[in-house]
Amino acid sequence: MKRTGIAVLLLGLGLGLSVKPASAQSDDKFQRFIRIHNSLDVTVYPVIQSPQDAPDKPNAKPANCGTGGHLRIIVNNGQEGAGIKKGETVTVKIPKDVPCAIGGFYDASRIYILNANFDSFEKLLNENQKTQRYPGWDYTKYNPCVGCYVGKSSADYGHDAPGQLLEYTIISQNPATGDKFDDPNNTSGTPLLDFDVSYVDDAYLPVAMAIDDTGATQFMGSTLKFDTFKDRLTQFLTDGKWSRYAAYAPVNWADPNDCTAGVPGDTNKTRFSCLVARIDRMPSANILIINAQTGGTSSFYRPAWDGKSRVECNAALTADPGANLKCSTLRPDGDGLTSGNCCPDNQKPPFMQGCCDLEKFLIDNTHRRFIPASKAFKLSNDTLDNAVNQFRKWQGASVTPCRGASEAITFAAVKDPKFFCDSFKKTVDFVWKEFLPQCASRGDAQDRCVTAAIIGYDLKNSSFDPSICKCPSEDEAKCPRSCALESQRNASVQALMRGLPWVPPGDPATCVPVCPDAKTCPTSCILPITPSASARQYNMDKYLHFWADYGNVYNLNPFARFVHNYTNGLAAPGAYSFSIDDFYGNFGGPGSTLLIDVGDFQSLPNKEPFDPYKQYSVGFGTGWHHGSVCGRDAFLPAAAPANVGLNAPFSFWKNGSQGSVCEVRAYATADTSKYIAFQLKEVPVTAVDLYTGESHTAYGLSGVFANRGFPGEVPDENDYCKRMSTDTDLVAKGFCKANLSAGKLNLDYVGVSDDACKGKPNVADCGKPLVNLNMQALKPVPPSAPQDLDTQSPN
Repeated sequence: MKRTGIAVLLLGLGLGLSVKPASAQSDDKFQRFIRIHNSLDVTVYPVIQSPQDAPDKPNAKPANCGTGGHLRIIVNNGQEGAGIKKGETVTVKIPKDVPCAIGGFYDASRIYILNANFDSFEKLLNENQKTQRYPGWDYTKYNPCVGCYVGKSSADYGHDAPGQLLEYTIISQNPATGDKFDDPNNTSGTPLLDFDVSYVDDAYLPVAMAIDDTGATQFMGSTLKFDTFKDRLTQFLTDGKWSRYAAYAPVNWADPNDCTAGVPGDTNKTRFSCLVARIDRMPSANILIINAQTGGTSSFYRPAWDGKSRVECNAALTADPGANLKCSTLRPDGDGLTSGNCCPDNQKPPFMQGCCDLEKFLIDNTHRRFIPASKAFKLSNDTLDNAVNQFRKWQGASVTPCRGASEAITFAAVKDPKFFCDSFKKTVDFVWKEFLPQCASRGDAQDRCVTAAIIGYDLKNSSFDPSICKCPSEDEAKCPRSCALESQRNASVQALMRGLPWVPPGDPATCVPVCPDAKTCPTSCILPITPSASARQYNMDKYLHFWADYGNVYNLNPFARFVHNYTNGLAAPGAYSFSIDDFYGNFGGPGSTLLIDVGDFQSLPNKEPFDPYKQYSVGFGTGWHHGSVCGRDAFLPAAAPANVGLNAPFSFWKNGSQGSVCEVRAYATADTSKYIAFQLKEVPVTAVDLYTGESHTAYGLSGVFANRGFPGEVPDENDYCKRMSTDTDLVAKGFCKANLSAGKLNLDYVGVSDDACKGKPNVADCGKPLVNLNMQALKPVPPSAPQDLDTQSPN
């Protein structure tokens, strides 16, 4: 599961709003829904699961709930046990005030899209994993859907259960601060959905997720059909030298002819292998490395003899390198002997004892060997070893990959490969140093420990407090040093996971020699108010992300590239691939209904996959009563303070169709007959990436004055606005002057220059793509109102 908190797009755009969907399920915008459509050829059995604090925990959340374990909604279409068949859609009504005062299905929730029959699968589980019906639930008051029921469990299903994991969080956003209210149903805020396709845990099924906003925002998830998705999972075993979940390995999978009533005749085989077709289910790098190094096990199969390992117990604990650990108890073989076979034993069917080198490991190709001298097992896994070796190619003072005509320099995909290589080396050394202390006592497993900690961003004993990091300036009195250090560390790990170095955004002459470093790199280099124009921010460049192919010396996390890549990956540009992959994986926006399409994305109102660099928005400024963007009305919450302006995300998609123009209207009052209007179009832009020298086709906005920031540029009075606006008084006062601007901070095309636009005023298709329409404030912000709200959510 992702490790970071809620980081929603709306905060990145800056301001809260409410968008009215075309076909709302309820007039109550704080009544939330999850609508699930199944495009797969097989029936799916969704389970919505939310964690609950134990009742005896201080300040338990949600308040007045205290069930402990997990709450579950078992989703069916029409009747219990039906699941959702191909082509069917089910809308689930999320309980608002039961069983907790503020609902129980809002925070850090999961959706399991199971493709195994729910009832048959649950019979195979441990008792603490099984769903127990929630006692006394009043379905006449709150029935999530016809055929659904509410339950609870003590434990999760486990990593290798047959389903795809999705995640969501529901909040009410405070329009004054961008923070969430404690009550997700607080009507003073904006109903907000934060969600992700969690390939950060594993990849199993193609799923797409979106908001029911008629298409104002793009969808998250894979763009592949199931057969292609499945084939690429299998190919990744070879391309990425990866390891599947062992429960899905052919050796542990039951032959269909050996199944009776959905259960394998061979009890060593994977318990659910008679319920679903076998797919090579992939663990993420984080899950794989952690479990391969710790020996994590599965509850869904028992290990089978590999035909090679020694079968005898080692009764004398000799120095025999092929011996198993001595069994601690007599084996029930019927002969009363403590010697003989134990791996497997002589039971019917044979069973692998815990003293054997063979174990039911969670990750396939994980092995262990009992070492008599140390009286301990030693674990190994080729994928884990490869991951550690990739770091060893860079880490350490004695390692010099950037000298001469090295592989590291030759393979760099930029104009200045030596600087790129040197910067990558510095970034690896810095990050390794940051995570090393927590692994210093691990002996020969130290490198494994550090590698796992970096990829999982698992920093022990961290005192970092994100609540103090508003950072309106680089002054450490206003932006504590801990905020800059966490930003440097977090951004460095993100860069490495994408095959890139972290280069300080401050003045290169001052910052490059001393950064990254926890002591010598100043805050002004890490968090400058205005990034230096000469800083080479490779880690922010759209066209370099995940560039390094499998096996490339710069690829430290093959799984991350696999998730996001179109050519031979899962083609999921909007999905989690590692624990802090928020820039691509985490998305949120205003809305009350979450849309899910299992196996496709054609049922969604916007059929364009998520691109964090192509986030169109309209900033109305302060004082406007409401707005309309591409026919969608947008309002601020009634409780919004005077210094908060209306800001709306949008796209050219609406209800499944892509339009060619978008009209934006701003209303000074509730009178919808009087407005200021602008018309926007989408245009292709040839973006030349200065870091690589390559040209790409991007897309941006046109139709309003293009603001490039050159001296003397003044917005014109927009012709469309003068002709089509009905509020003639505002037209006469100059409100037809607006401008288009490029993305800032994380959304900036850092490797694309605007120099080609000099001397070309009001040209939209050169330089950086323009993504924001900025309109004049109708009313100035009152002097007494708080200023400088920092609502930009750091990546």
